[in-house]
Amino acid sequence: MDAQEPAPEASVHDGREQSPGDQATTSGAAVDSDVDLEALVHEAGNGTEADEGDSEASAPKPPPKPPEDPRDRRIRELHKLVAEKDELLRDYIKAHKQAQAQWEAHKQRLKRDRDEEVAVARGKIVEKFLTVSDNMERSLAAAQGTDSVPALLEGMQLVYKGFSQVLTELGLRRVDPLGQVFDPASMEALGIVPVQDASKDNMVVNCLQAGFAIGNRELRPALVQVGKFTG
Repeated sequence: MDAQEPAPEASVHDGREQSPGDQATTSGAAVDSDVDLEALVHEAGNGTEADEGDSEASAPKPPPKPPEDPRDRRIRELHKLVAEKDELLRDYIKAHKQAQAQWEAHKQRLKRDRDEEVAVARGKIVEKFLTVSDNMERSLAAAQGTDSVPALLEGMQLVYKGFSQVLTELGLRRVDPLGQVFDPASMEALGIVPVQDASKDNMVVNCLQAGFAIGNRELRPALVQVGKFTG
C-alpha cells in the first residue's frame, strides 16, 4: 500500500482555520496596512510643515532698516579724530611739563654750583688780603708807640707793597700811560695841556689816576691830560 502523505497543517486566524490562499491574502493586507500607515504619517508631517510655513508667512515682518546717513558716519569719524588729537595733546602737555620741570631743576643746580664757585673764589681773594690786613695792624701798632714819621712812612710803604703784590697775584694789571700816545679806548682825557715840543703832541703828559685791567677786560680807565702842540 502506498504511504499516505501528511495533510498540510491549517493556519489559524481569528479562531478559524485558513487555507494557503487565505494566508497569502492576509499577508498582502498586512503589507498594505504598513504602507498606508507610513503614508498617513508622511502626510501628517507635510501638513505640519505646511502649517508652520503658513504661520511664518502670515507673521508680520519687521520694517526694513533705513540706510545710514553719511553725515552721521562723518560725525562719528570726527569724534574719533578729536579724541585721538586730545590724547596726543595731553601727551604733549605732559612731556612739556616734565621737560620744564627738568629744566627748572637744571637751572637751580647751575645756580647752586655758580654760587658755590663764587663763594670759593671770594674766599680765596679774601684769604690773600688777610696778610695785608695783618701788616696794616702791625704798622698802626708800631706808629702808636713812636713819634717818628719816617718809621710810620716805612710801615705804610710795606703795607702798600704787600697790597700791590696781592692784586698782581689776582691778575690785576695797573695801567699808567704816562708818555704814551693817547688812546680813547683805554684812557679818559680830563684836559688839554699846551706843549712847545711837537713830539709831545697828542701824548699823555700827566696821569691823574691810573687805570686797572684784568686780562683784556678793563676795570677802570686811566684819567690823563693830553698835550697839544701850539707851535
